[in-house]
Amino acid sequence: MRRTAPLLLVTILGFALTACAPAVAPVEPGTDAPAEATPVESPSQAAQDAANALCADKPEGNAQVCVLENVNASGDLVFSGYQVVKIIGGAYSGPVSIAADEQIVITEALFDADLDVNAPGTVVKLSTIGGSLSLADGRHATLVENRIGGDLNCAAAAEMHGNQVGGATAAACTAHG
Repeated sequence: MRRTAPLLLVTILGFALTACAPAVAPVEPGTDAPAEATPVESPSQAAQDAANALCADKPEGNAQVCVLENVNASGDLVFSGYQVVKIIGGAYSGPVSIAADEQIVITEALFDADLDVNAPGTVVKLSTIGGSLSLADGRHATLVENRIGGDLNCAAAAEMHGNQVGGATAAACTAHG
């Protein structure tokens, strides 16, 4: 019995470890081992690819300008690498992040989630943002008659007229002009 108990314990542990081990597909003779899985795209890369696909229909010679008119899009979008991004009308159901080297102009658009913008010159007017609006860089930012369901965050003062903010407004957002 002394020899049987340890042998029985080792056998049970061996079966338990085998049952918990991940399944490995058998390799048939004469074939290569299964290829490693391709890496999954990161969420931010997928969001940038989605935004680039929307901008792909830009005029030839204007690769640095993205103009979207009355576009309806869902999911996360990240616009970057453009000098100018203009969004005129349309509806966007996921979070949107826009970084432009020169200017961002958004007018009469509907954003169901958060909107983050980062450009030296930003204009957002007559738009509805269901989440928060965050303005970075802000050498010159103008917000006119927007409805913001969440918070309004600014890196610097912004010229503001007739906006409705449902959440908190950061002290840096105090209006000038």
